[in-house]
Amino acid sequence: MNAHTNFKLLESFFSGYFHEDWDLDADTTEDVARLYRSQVSAQKATEIADEIGQLLDDLLSEEDLQKFLFERLGCYYDPTLDGQTFREWLETLARLMRNNRQGSLPHSKGK
Repeated sequence: MNAHTNFKLLESFFSGYFHEDWDLDADTTEDVARLYRSQVSAQKATEIADEIGQLLDDLLSEEDLQKFLFERLGCYYDPTLDGQTFREWLETLARLMRNNRQGSLPHSKGK
């Protein structure tokens, strides 16, 4: 990973919306993403999608993505518990942010 890459928006997004009690704020990860999307501008959502794209470009392995999400970005959701890879889940989040629509994420409760 590029040592100069800055993921401040992602850190705010994941630690603020996919924190350890995220399932108290919404029933599913889809609902969490929709909540965020409803509270920010289209520009901010696009910036989140861009940072997700950069993260996916920088970190190729699932293990690296998991470690970075949990340790650096403060994410407490594990998509593997709902049958998805971290890459698949992040790609879906990025599409949702870019499309400015409700999008489709797995209806999940796993942590």
